[in-house]
Amino acid sequence: MSIDSVTCHNLTVINRANEVSIGCQDKDEKMTTLLKKLCFSEKECAAVERCTRNQSNSKEWIEHRKGRLTASKHHEYYTKINTIMKTRTPVKPKTTPSVSSLLHQDKKLDKVAAVQWGKCREEEALKEFYALEATKHVDFKLEKSGLYLDKNRAYIGAWRWNTTSHKYYTQINSQIALSNSTCGYFVVWTSQDILVQNIEFNKNHWEAVSTNLEIFFKSYVAERILRLNPIEFCGSCEKVLFEENEIAENELDLRSICCDQCNCWYHLKCQGLDDVVDGEWLCLLCLTNISVD
Repeated sequence: MSIDSVTCHNLTVINRANEVSIGCQDKDEKMTTLLKKLCFSEKECAAVERCTRNQSNSKEWIEHRKGRLTASKHHEYYTKINTIMKTRTPVKPKTTPSVSSLLHQDKKLDKVAAVQWGKCREEEALKEFYALEATKHVDFKLEKSGLYLDKNRAYIGAWRWNTTSHKYYTQINSQIALSNSTCGYFVVWTSQDILVQNIEFNKNHWEAVSTNLEIFFKSYVAERILRLNPIEFCGSCEKVLFEENEIAENELDLRSICCDQCNCWYHLKCQGLDDVVDGEWLCLLCLTNISVD
């Protein structure tokens, strides 16, 4: 195993969080220490970029995405924080699903038809893009690159090359910012035509977005990574469970309850309940086991 590979593994968000969990006891100390550990040197950022250049073809790419706010989701996190700041009701916008998908990114997308189509034709699209742009520049070239990090907030990252889709202006602007570029290309390719649009870096937009990304990570992601408030899944349907302050009065299907014997959480509806039970409560599985015994 190369030195780069070892260094790269040590620089994942999950690995840094595990180090903090082992070495710290106090909640505030854990949060502060994690944020300090996610301040990287330029050398460390370069190591991550090098070891993730194969992107979806490498395990490093998968591991480094977990717990990191990458550009394809920046718009989602940015607008989520804007909504939260404007919310004046006790029920807050739902952040749990976003955090859950952020921490469980090992699901394969290879079987999705659109992804398969894009991967199979990626080289063809790049060749056409190169042919179109090469004549407009001196020494124009395309190179593979990996994950670019904000060295002072290494939980924020972006993939500059081979991104499958650019749905949001926020995503492209983040990629430009984190790769220390001044502009980027928005490219839409089909077998019939190609659209190329030059995008200039918008510093003001990036500052607004990155501020919200920092708030989102500190407020909703860090405590989940450190397992100070772990995400729970329904023991029956296996879907993510929401926090109480994310559930409106009319969303009874989303409410959940914890079994006092096995400590597993369940949706009320999955256990045939209409409301939370006062006092001790056992799930159907534990009740069945007691009956058998």
